Amino acid sequence: MPLYGFKCKQGHVSEDLYSIREEAPKQILCPRCHQPAFRQLSAPKAIGATWSRLDQANDALLSDRMRKRGIELKGQKDIEAYERSLGVHRTTAEEAKLTREKLKDEDADFAHTSASYGTDAAWQQRQDRDVMDASGLNSFEYANFKNANEAVSRPEVLDAIPEPD
Repeated sequence: MPLYGFKCKQGHVSEDLYSIREEAPKQILCPRCHQPAFRQLSAPKAIGATWSRLDQANDALLSDRMRKRGIELKGQKDIEAYERSLGVHRTTAEEAKLTREKLKDEDADFAHTSASYGTDAAWQQRQDRDVMDASGLNSFEYANFKNANEAVSRPEVLDAIPEPD
């Protein structure tokens, strides 16, 4: 459906949809001040599920420079391919729900640890969990890794390491 813009003498702008089969009037009453509003010359706009989705995707994903060079996403396959090239991952409703639940659990754990052992211990626990998530180590592997690093950094261990020639 074509979208037509109208402007009154007060400067109010309004847009109205008209069927392709009917001709848009050259003048309407402004919905704000009820004065005559005249149809404006503008680039045609198509409104519909496909067009508005593509416009939103082009606006959200492409820079002004890319749009000026004529780069345009023309369909769902283009959008998905471009998102993949950017490393964008669309979160499903189920993934979002799981993430919210995980964050809720982490906040509860933080509050419990903070109340039981203090804020420093709670922050250390959160940092340990973040490292495990990022590294893919389970709690046993991370504990071994952490203990080995702490052991190596002790002064008596460092003193026992021979100096290179």
